[in-house]
Amino acid sequence: MTKKQKEKNEWFVQFFKEYPGYKQIVDKATTKGVVVYREDESPERLWVIQVTDTAFWLDSKKTKKEAVSLCKKMRWKIHG
Repeated sequence: MTKKQKEKNEWFVQFFKEYPGYKQIVDKATTKGVVVYREDESPERLWVIQVTDTAFWLDSKKTKKEAVSLCKKMRWKIHG
C-alpha cells in the first residue's frame, strides 16, 4: 500500500490519530505479518490482530471473519 493510499485509508487515519508515534509497528506488520487469534481471557472474547514477534495489538474484532477481512484489506500476511 502506497503512502497516498494509507493517507486515504480510514483504518490508518483512525489508528494514527489515536497512536501518532506507532508508524514503525504498522510498518513491521506490513513487512513481517500478523497473527490472528481469539483472546479467551477478555470478557468479550475478541479476535486479536497482533504484529508478529511483538505483544502489540493493532486491532481486535468480534469475529474471526472481521479480523481476517481487515488483514486482507490492509495487506497484512497472516501467520499461524
